[in-house]
Order: sequence, then C-alpha cells, then structure tokens
Amino acid sequence: MGPKPSRWGTGKDAAPPSITGDDRVPAPLHDATGPGRGTATGAGGADVSALFDDDSATRATLPEWVQYTFPADRQARFYTLTSGSGQQSEDPAGWALEGSADGTTWKVLDERSGESFAWRQQTRPFKIAKPGAYTHYRIRFAGGTSLAEIELLASAPPATSPLVVEAEGVFAAPGETVTLPVTVSNHADRAATGRLSATAPQGWTVQPAAADFGPIAPDASQTVNLQVTLPATAGPGSHPIQLAVTSGQGTAGARATVTVIGDTVEFTPGTAAETPWLLEEDGSQLDGEVHDGRARFTDGDAHATYRFQLPAPASLTLDIGNQFLVQVSEDNQTWRTVLREEANVRDLSNRAERTIDVGDARTFYLRIADGQPQDGWGSWLARVRLDLRLS
Repeated sequence: MGPKPSRWGTGKDAAPPSITGDDRVPAPLHDATGPGRGTATGAGGADVSALFDDDSATRATLPEWVQYTFPADRQARFYTLTSGSGQQSEDPAGWALEGSADGTTWKVLDERSGESFAWRQQTRPFKIAKPGAYTHYRIRFAGGTSLAEIELLASAPPATSPLVVEAEGVFAAPGETVTLPVTVSNHADRAATGRLSATAPQGWTVQPAAADFGPIAPDASQTVNLQVTLPATAGPGSHPIQLAVTSGQGTAGARATVTVIGDTVEFTPGTAAETPWLLEEDGSQLDGEVHDGRARFTDGDAHATYRFQLPAPASLTLDIGNQFLVQVSEDNQTWRTVLREEANVRDLSNRAERTIDVGDARTFYLRIADGQPQDGWGSWLARVRLDLRLS
C-alpha cells in the first residue's frame, strides 16, 4: 500500500501552495474568503454560504454559477475545491473560474475538465492560469453537482475587521412584513460603536434602513431587529438583503436571505430548492434519479432532518416508499411519529403520496428515518410538498 494522499490531493497542483516574492522568505497563501470577508451568491438566488463557511462538514448543491465578491480588489493565485460527503457522482468534473472588476464583464482565469476527487471531503488546490486583481470571482459549473467548500487563496492575509455581522435567513409570503434579526459581534479589545445599514431589492422596504449600535463591549454582541416588508408582487425564491457595518473599528458586511413562499413549497432532494430547508443530512444519501433531482435514502441509523419556517400553517405531502419512518417536532427534541411502514418493503411497491396533518405550527421539524434499522434497509423520499393555509 502506498503512502496516504495528502489533504491537497495529487497531480501538478498538489503541493501546498505558497508564493515566494523573495527566494529567502516564503510567503504562504491564505484563504481570502469566509464569513465577514465578502459576499457569496449563487445563480437564481441559491444559498451557497455553506461553500464559504470554513466547514467541510457542510455542503451545497451547485447552481449554474457561484460568485464571491470582495469589498476591494484581491489577487488570488490558487483556489481549492473540497468534495462533499455524498456520493462521488455528485462531484463536479469541469468548471471555469472567472474574474470581473464590475460584476458584468468577466474574464476566464482558469478552466478545468475531466477532474475527479479520490475520496470524500478531499481538498484539491488548483493554480490559476491567468491571475489578476478582481473584486468579483465566479466559478461556472454544470448543474446537479455539489461541493463542501470553495477557497480563493491570496498571497497576503485579508484585512480583517474585529466586527462581524451575521443574520439567519427568514421566510415570508408576498406582502408580508417579517422580522430579520441581525447580530453584530465585537472581537476587538475595546468597545465598538457604529452604524448598521441594510439594502433590499427594488420595491422592498427595510425599517430602519440604518440603525446605530453600541457601545458593544469586547467579545460581546448586539442584535438589531429589522422589519422587512415584501411587495405583494414578490416572486417565490431567495432574495438577498445586503448588510454593512461601519465604525471606528473597521467595516464588515454580510448577506441575509429572505425566501419568498407562495401557496405551495415543493422540492425534490438533491436540488437547490431543497437546500433552504435541509437542516441535517445525518448520513442520508442521494439515490437514483426522480422528478427534477434524486431521492434521499436513509438506511440504518441515518436520517435527514428538515426545518420549515412558514408564513402560515400547512399540510405536508410526501412522495415516499420502502421502510420509512416519518416524525415531526416543534422543537427538534420531542418527536411525534406520523408515518411508519411496518412491512419489509424493499422494491418501492408501496411508494405513494401521503398527506400528513402537522398541526398549526408555523415552524416545525421533519425527520425521515429507517422504519426497520435492524435489517439494513431504509426509506426512499422522492418529493416534499407543503400546501400553505394562507387565508
């Protein structure tokens, strides 16, 4: 048996990258991306934050393109891609890295084809063929694949601010006003006072559009609640709220997502539409092709957990088969079984759409598991649909 491959994989780009401006003083590369360093976006408003969270345990389905925007020009020399925990067939085989100064005109910096990842959660570095200083970087992929992490490696550590701004995504119906909590954290050695501003899509309103914060003590945080009002014409999907913090301690930015829900929420596992709802994969796998994506398979102790935050109560319909166990919870701790297949079914002969009354809770958790974990088989989930009771 040969030596175990390094974190950086194999091939002409395999060495841990570094830049040497002077042969006597090597200057290692640093990851320029990550929370608080720039803004990550995906085609169609897809949530791609998991690709830049410095956590290879999370992953995201790749839309047509993934973009990372810096506050100012950065010159990346290498980039890394980390394969996800799913099946090898989900890994991308080809892509193009592009750079732009204005977010409109793009230049191809590096192209790859016929690539593969030797094992799960493998980090592979790639040298950029035509590096330059750009504010916007974009990677174009073929659809239907996923990754755990993307890094852009620059020759100097990014200028970091001791302030960090964070906001979880919220869900709303057209015409609704929702509360968006934004947390500002201070990691400096002295108190911070400043201003938080928010920019919404055209036709939306945020109140207040700007708010003062502080003083925030060192290693403390403060939450500012913003009221976001959607127009009645807001279309379904994910919409960005750009957040910026300014103070004497520096600046920081982030992007919150408001997901607009119509009368129905419907998705197939393994698609971008599943991503906002999937809380934990917990060993589940994508299996086979169905509808516009793939089925989610849970076997043995594996399960998948979804979290739904809805503007109104809903009824739940699952396209599911084999040896399934379906449970719901309002707190992700106390679970109630709503569906269970007692028979030893392994050929999907019991596959059907089953409608479940999950009560009147606007926030609830759904867990899909194996109804007979002792026999090495499991459930096969093909589709999830929620019909909202908006009236």
